[in-house]
Amino acid sequence: MLVGNMFISRLQRVALLLALITQCRSSPLTKFEPLIHGLTDVKAELNCNSIPKDIIDEIQGHQAAADAIIDYFLNGRGKGQTYAGLQYFVDTFGARLSGTATLEQAIDYMLTQGVIDGFDAVFSEPVMVPHWQRNSEHAMLLQPRRQTLNILGLGTSVATPPEGIVADAVVVTSFDELESLGDQVAGKIVVYNQPFESYGQSAEYRGDGAARAAKQGAVAALVRSATDFSIGSPHTGHQNYQENVTKIPVACITQEDALTLHRLYTSGNQITIQLYMEAENFPDALSRNSIIDYTGSALPDDLVVVSGHIDSWDGGVGAMDDAGGVFVSYHAAKALKEIGLRPRRTVRTILFTAEEFGIIGGEAYFELHRNESARYQLILESDMGTFAPLGLGVGAGPDVACILQEVLKLTAAINTTELVISFDGPDIGPWVAEGVPIGSLYNANERYFWFHHDHNNISFFLSVSQCNSNERYYYFRHIAHSNTFLYFTGSLYNANERYFWFHHSAGDSMEVENSDVLDRISALWATVAYVAADLSFSLQDFQGSVLNFQKQ
Repeated sequence: MLVGNMFISRLQRVALLLALITQCRSSPLTKFEPLIHGLTDVKAELNCNSIPKDIIDEIQGHQAAADAIIDYFLNGRGKGQTYAGLQYFVDTFGARLSGTATLEQAIDYMLTQGVIDGFDAVFSEPVMVPHWQRNSEHAMLLQPRRQTLNILGLGTSVATPPEGIVADAVVVTSFDELESLGDQVAGKIVVYNQPFESYGQSAEYRGDGAARAAKQGAVAALVRSATDFSIGSPHTGHQNYQENVTKIPVACITQEDALTLHRLYTSGNQITIQLYMEAENFPDALSRNSIIDYTGSALPDDLVVVSGHIDSWDGGVGAMDDAGGVFVSYHAAKALKEIGLRPRRTVRTILFTAEEFGIIGGEAYFELHRNESARYQLILESDMGTFAPLGLGVGAGPDVACILQEVLKLTAAINTTELVISFDGPDIGPWVAEGVPIGSLYNANERYFWFHHDHNNISFFLSVSQCNSNERYYYFRHIAHSNTFLYFTGSLYNANERYFWFHHSAGDSMEVENSDVLDRISALWATVAYVAADLSFSLQDFQGSVLNFQKQ
């Protein structure tokens, strides 16, 4: 998942937060809590007593359908199928980096699968995407002693000269400290050992570190990986060069190596590092957003969307980020078809391309379809891990949140009834400004950023130590930090507090996935999609209305 390719000022963040408080003023912002990642939590306590009884009755009338969906995944034909499909996919295609033939082969596979499974419409929309290739890379501490440094080049980085770079290093913990060094940085490698206060704060150094160092004459930059826990794995991600600033090679290093270099540097040692990178940037390549429709019975032009992004970083195989989101979305729609539940509106599965290189696919889809926003009943995205599900995060008005809370009550059998007001879902975020309600999976993903974008992003870890549903956090991730998007969105509410352990790392693998958990997520996803698609009224009609929304 890409986080933080756009930045806003502290004043803008405050303005956004105040706007949200104003929108929900008689209600939900009951307390702020520090999270394990340093994120700000806004827990919403909704009192939805004024939802019209006919709406509640209509939603409750879908209990039999919800039970059938849950039984399909827990005991029936769908049991284990999401995991099996995901496992085959990541074992067959591995990493799916933007611009590569492997990504396009993976897209072809999913489109073909949609045809084989008999969906009503299967098509793609062309998108031009960045194409960057890592190639060989390595780094070595030469002075005051020799030690291999584990690195992952950052996306769009340039290469070193063919002979590599050997230079002394300065080690800093902040941009302010870097600036204070002035011309002492010229000709050196800048090592960032920024403390992990939050993912957004840390990702600023990944995103801007090279450009900021280059402005002071640095020849390369190494950035501490954006994670709150490390097992010796670097975490990659996207970075941004600036116009009229020299492009210098940049890579992430492990938390352990960053701390070691900082200790040596502050002890007065001369730090000399050898860096070698063969990274290449190519012209943009043609890719596609994949679209698979299960046509509605009465309002086929109106849509409920379930989605994820099909590309990944190349450190691991992207099982968690975001093949898991792809497969829970695909199998949610497939379940409705196999059970024979055809809602009023069309359920559309979208597999976005090139999310990791700047939300390219999501923005392309939005620009192509934004004039059709009135057709969209609800858009869901899963891109914060597929761990033990807790419920739904939403980016919508309080009235729509109350309605979706009623829908979640239908899933009490799998304990996924919690709703939070949260900010996640990068590919779908712009739709909120168009009045479209947004939601995504909220799950127990506290290990996500241990493995995110690193070499451990592989199949094994989805079965490791699923945290219990009491380990839950309420994310305002994109508004709490300067790496944020200027729109509302949500995330799947799941026990995912360790999401950043695996995020963008080699740990993002099938080993972080669990078959039973994926069944529960798929059941939740299918239930919410079906009921939202089958409602007799438009959720958008409630976006501007004011239900009783008082503090409990």
